[in-house]
Amino acid sequence: MRLGEVTSFDTLFIGKGERWLQVNEKDKPPIGERIQITSVAHALKVNSANALDAPGGDPAVVMDNNGKVGIGTTSPSQNLEVAGCVVAQNVSCPSSRRWKTDIQPIPDALEKIRQLRGVSYVWKEDGKHNIGLIAEEVAEVIPEVISFEDNGKDARAIDYSRLVAVLIEAVKEQQNKIAALEGRLKAVEAMPK
Repeated sequence: MRLGEVTSFDTLFIGKGERWLQVNEKDKPPIGERIQITSVAHALKVNSANALDAPGGDPAVVMDNNGKVGIGTTSPSQNLEVAGCVVAQNVSCPSSRRWKTDIQPIPDALEKIRQLRGVSYVWKEDGKHNIGLIAEEVAEVIPEVISFEDNGKDARAIDYSRLVAVLIEAVKEQQNKIAALEGRLKAVEAMPK
């Protein structure tokens, strides 16, 4: 069967009696990627060739019945959850004033930053060394940048990009203090000796 731009060297298999699609080289055994469509736990699963070799293997991509997509995880808790590193040219967050009300500067930003603790650590899962913050500690100071588990109590992740707003206000506070100290120093230096 050919669809669109599928060449004569490829074959699109539609599993008979099952709900899956697979694209393979013509006249070769089915070893390619597989898209499985289910209606129970997941609306869509994309298995890698390795997952096909091991019955019950975890799929590479999952979309659950609520539209949540997981890459490297079979139970996404967010709209998109990736277990691993994500590399992108650009990630933008909606931020126009058109969608905001009650816009206020962040108070005591410098003190908030002083309460945070940058740490180095090793991930339990893969033993890799990394640096960052501890979500539970940040939640005590700036809960707006933390996503929590469904129970609303256990911290899950930090939105590091949203910390930039706090850092900007902290730098401005610090610069005001520096300017005030410089002014006092100039006044002292200008005093007759």
